[in-house]
Amino acid sequence: TGGEAELALVVADRFAENGLATLLLEHLAVAATEAEVTEFVSYLLADNAPAFDVMRDSGFELTAVPHQDTVEVRFPVRLTERVLEAMIEREQEADAASLGAVLRPRSVAVIGAGRRDENPGHQVVRNLRRAGFTGTVHPINPHCDYLLGLRCHRSILEVAPVDLAVIAVPAAEVLEVVRECARAGVRDLVILSSGFAEAGADGRRLQDEILTVARRAGMRVVGPNCLGIANTDPEVRLDATFSPMTVGRGRVAMMVQSGAVGIAALQRADDLGLGVSSFISAGNKADISGNDLLMYAAEDDATDVVALYLESFGNPRKFSRLARRLAVRKPIVALVGGSSRTGRRAAVDHTASAVTSSAAVEALFEQCGVIGVDGLEQMLQTTSVLANQPLPGGRRVGIVSNAGGAGVLAADACEGAGLRLTALSEETTARIREIVPDASSVQMPIDLGSGIGWEAYAEVVSTIARSGEVDMLIALRTPLPALSYAALARALRTALRTVPGEASPPVTTVAVMLDPHGPGRPISAGEHHVPVFAFP
Repeated sequence: TGGEAELALVVADRFAENGLATLLLEHLAVAATEAEVTEFVSYLLADNAPAFDVMRDSGFELTAVPHQDTVEVRFPVRLTERVLEAMIEREQEADAASLGAVLRPRSVAVIGAGRRDENPGHQVVRNLRRAGFTGTVHPINPHCDYLLGLRCHRSILEVAPVDLAVIAVPAAEVLEVVRECARAGVRDLVILSSGFAEAGADGRRLQDEILTVARRAGMRVVGPNCLGIANTDPEVRLDATFSPMTVGRGRVAMMVQSGAVGIAALQRADDLGLGVSSFISAGNKADISGNDLLMYAAEDDATDVVALYLESFGNPRKFSRLARRLAVRKPIVALVGGSSRTGRRAAVDHTASAVTSSAAVEALFEQCGVIGVDGLEQMLQTTSVLANQPLPGGRRVGIVSNAGGAGVLAADACEGAGLRLTALSEETTARIREIVPDASSVQMPIDLGSGIGWEAYAEVVSTIARSGEVDMLIALRTPLPALSYAALARALRTALRTVPGEASPPVTTVAVMLDPHGPGRPISAGEHHVPVFAFP
């Protein structure tokens, strides 16, 4: 130990160019640091460019001394920021590619697809066909000749090789099915079946054995005890879930642990007009977890926002590191179940998961820039704002209403959230007085009065949005005859439309309709959609 150590990397030819030498170097560097080795020296053949590239791309600072037929390469074994950054980037690229393969299969086998409508495998086949999956679907059921117009096969071995196998058989049969998938060369697995780690010690041992078989075969695993996965890319159109809801297209990557929460989330998202780019129900998270989705989302051009419902953090330090990097570019909204004492007990029984206290979760989120929320509705509504609107440039808020009381409630909500009602300039308030001479108030919260029509309302909103004096805008409507629901929608479309030669107002805008039936679908306004809320 200590001082200098000679380094040699050997990878069998059949495993070459798979990144194994780079990964081996990373592990050796960590081990050397722990053993107080300060420098590596390697003697490479002069024409061994691949080995030199591995060392150079690792991020270490190399010194190369050429000899007659060899090159002596030395570098200090320090895990500097540059080295760690290179490690993280390689891990992210590899993990994103791995999960991307799961979400972009060209063929799907559904093992355990039964005849009955309520059978999860049957529902997966139905959803794949309903979504218009662009690949091939193979129902696997030895007791059925045809299912939903597709020929059934007795075994996965009859249709191999297959990119993705969705397993919907009883827990006791899953291990043998996974072994058969390994023999058939299946690339990845989604295990819908329950009865594993969430069911106790015996179930956990069975789950561990399944994961061992899958890893030896190089298969990634979603689940077990999950709802399934979806990818709305038009080139894929994958809906390998047993959800009764259609998965709508959008730009949100969503992961939930609970299948029931997943169904509720998809249904409420549809009500809110919120679509997803990809959806994963992680279940027990035996393999694929929230950390995998963060790495995938960082590389996915179809994703703008990440929404997570978690019942555990498998590796909180890694989550923090990944989330901090991603949240700079793409917002992360997270709801954590099981942060109370009772909830933790329920989470262990439900998905064999448990998080720490709510205070620890809040501290973790604050550290890494994750937007924590308190319930599923808040998660989806917050995600809707982030997915449909530009990010606010600051904390200054403008409120426009046709009644004073609603504006006061909105002002209280903003102050409680740490936002600041802006003070408009004399020029802007004078312009509002020109448009609505009898306005009750032209300072925040603005009350334009119960008789305001959509044209004047639109002009006031446009004036404020283009003033440069607000970062966010709340457009309120109390149900009064002069300003109908449709009229406010028309006002916002008019006020926020793109003007030729001028960029759209970079103001985060939401609407509040004070509707007892709850929030409505977003209003299309220019380049963006305005989310609609039922109450300030």
